[in-house]
Amino acid sequence: VVKSSELEENELIDVVCEGENLVNVFAAGTNSMHELLTLEEEAERNRLGHRTFKLLKYGGEYQKENFQKENEIKVMRPKVERAQVFAEFLAKTFDHTILERVIDVAGGRGDLSMALKQRIPRCKPIVIEPLARLPSVHEEEATIDVSIQTIRTYFEFPLRGEAIKAMTNATAIIALHPDEATEAAVCVAAQRRLPFAVVPCCVFPNRFIFRRQFWLCDPNAHKKKSKDA
Repeated sequence: VVKSSELEENELIDVVCEGENLVNVFAAGTNSMHELLTLEEEAERNRLGHRTFKLLKYGGEYQKENFQKENEIKVMRPKVERAQVFAEFLAKTFDHTILERVIDVAGGRGDLSMALKQRIPRCKPIVIEPLARLPSVHEEEATIDVSIQTIRTYFEFPLRGEAIKAMTNATAIIALHPDEATEAAVCVAAQRRLPFAVVPCCVFPNRFIFRRQFWLCDPNAHKKKSKDA
């Protein structure tokens, strides 16, 4: 029973529960399934924009055999697997020819590029990462796989320096939590008419004052096409 509008399929929600025993139940397991009998929607959404519900009646842990089909159980993957999850999405969504020479913006250690290369062997990703430690001097301190081409520079819009050369013959742009380079990744892709896929992360409100959390925007201002609601 949900005391609000019905939940959408696969909708992510926050559940607020009271009582130490119940809190411990939810904190104990990451992959457990629970039967939430009665939920009451709260007025405020969480900081990610998800609806928040107060748990009024708990039915206990839900057993797998109670599901008609086991493949209907969709458990969120651990955060450490985010590169693998995004790579799976890219490999299923895009034609593999589009991902042959992909630019991995702010690619960190190259986790996304390596995950993509595992799925598409002919893929030749280029990681652009300003903080990359290349294995030229101290192998044990390296943070980048030597099999992945890496350029240690900033990815900005308009492009500058080595980033311009990296874009030669690029077929797509991808970025997983590129932080400050989020806009640049999208703008460069749009300018060059390249396919792109970006999973944004931090807002950096002090540096990018025009960025807004969409769930805090004034709908009336949005209708008036006001950028800063």
